[in-house]
Amino acid sequence: MIKITISTPCFNSEKTIEETIKSVVSQDYLNLEYNIIDGASTDATLDIVSKYRSKIHKVISEKDKGISDAFNKGVLNAEGELIGNINSDDLLLPDALRTIAEEIEEDTDVVYGDGLRLFDDGSTKPYKCLPIKELYTQMALVHPAVFVRKRCYDKFGVFDLQYKSCMDRDLMLRMFVGGAKFQYIEKPLIAYRMGGASDKSFFSKTLPEGREISIKYGMPVWKANLSFIYKYMKARVIFLLRDMNIRKA
Repeated sequence: MIKITISTPCFNSEKTIEETIKSVVSQDYLNLEYNIIDGASTDATLDIVSKYRSKIHKVISEKDKGISDAFNKGVLNAEGELIGNINSDDLLLPDALRTIAEEIEEDTDVVYGDGLRLFDDGSTKPYKCLPIKELYTQMALVHPAVFVRKRCYDKFGVFDLQYKSCMDRDLMLRMFVGGAKFQYIEKPLIAYRMGGASDKSFFSKTLPEGREISIKYGMPVWKANLSFIYKYMKARVIFLLRDMNIRKA
């Protein structure tokens, strides 16, 4: 079976990383390489990692230039043919790797699946990927459920360090526009916690970077600006309603 490398980028992730690690090392898939890419954590993250050291191929702990840099270290240190990133607050669902290995086609460059939104109370809600062409306007895929052939990274490059929030969408668009073959597995492969980095910096980074990427890949400036305004107003309403519900609770 195809060799799969999974990297978990982390920094001060003591609250969630053990559950993440368990979800990976418990996979019923033998041809797996698992790496931890740590940004020089100062909490108990590395102590937790050490508990599972025998099941982890590489542990790299050093200061980095942000999440894009951590993703790139994962790619550049991968020995597998197929590479994925599972963040330190996400979970790989049971049998996900076996499903990918059994269903991926020989000429597929990027294989991706659906996800489950994971909430603080432990409940989940399915999230289905959008049509791939929606990448021109938004992140249509669930990044932790995306697995890329090493040959595809060799051809199209890695994550752009200038992006702090939308680096995944930029890379997927670069590959899609360049002719990479994408294959959709219509099953949830991962669970991801709400309130990640892109949510926390939605207005300061995610929206502005998204507008820039849309223009970069051919969207007219006026259309990108209208999309920016629409998403801004919609998010403000959603966040306001969320805050009101929290206060009521």
